[in-house]
Amino acid sequence: MINATEKRPQNERMMSVPQTVSKQELLISLRDLSELETLKGARIKTPTYIDFKEPNLGSLGATKPEIWHQVARWRDSPANAECLSGVSLSVALGSFSTALSNIDSLPDCFDFAKFGPEGVGGGVQGIRRLAEAWDACRAILIERSTDLVAVAYADHQKAACPPVRQVVEAAIRSGVERVLIDTFTKCGRTCLDFISLEELRLIQDDLPNGWWALAGGLKVSDIEYIRTEGIHPSCLAFRGAVCSRGRTSSFDALRYGDLLSVFSRTSWT
Repeated sequence: MINATEKRPQNERMMSVPQTVSKQELLISLRDLSELETLKGARIKTPTYIDFKEPNLGSLGATKPEIWHQVARWRDSPANAECLSGVSLSVALGSFSTALSNIDSLPDCFDFAKFGPEGVGGGVQGIRRLAEAWDACRAILIERSTDLVAVAYADHQKAACPPVRQVVEAAIRSGVERVLIDTFTKCGRTCLDFISLEELRLIQDDLPNGWWALAGGLKVSDIEYIRTEGIHPSCLAFRGAVCSRGRTSSFDALRYGDLLSVFSRTSWT
């Protein structure tokens, strides 16, 4: 068993970066240990990834460090081994301006971490600042055996950051092997309202063997729509769709069960 204060060897990582994407993966975001307990109590299939963030603090708001450490202790308990079997844990670190300070409080229990690019600015300078932030974070995260996920916002103009494809291209150049496409604003619209299907197809072509996730207010009904339009991200990510009354309300196991049922029935081949 790996304690929260111990580093995990690289070969013990649950999810390595795939050379090819062989199956569709599912991520849900939770805010704290009580929501994780709700998921466990439902006794239904867990997703590929469980992500922790504070929805009241924006798209990728960081939860309090004490919650991270609670999760670390919870993960180490033998009583929770079945619930987390085959599950990777992810964490949001806030924005690029807060990520480094938040990393200092991060325990070694998370497989992946990410931060939002809001405020880096556009153009060459924005990409440079973002790449520098990636490098600085990875230098620390590697000591925790935690991989960095690059984030691009479909509504990049509202977030004052580079467009999605520029972020994807920069991530490829920087050696960041996982990319999440999300939305900065949470206003009832989805990422599909801000980015065209054609651009998603181009991104898919840019990452033929890479891992990329699609998030941003997605609804259960979007699962089949995305598939029929030929968009096959490695992972689909949800928060609001598995909550009782929107993303800032509590996780709802029944709504998660409904989503899981649709997701499991969808053929991605």
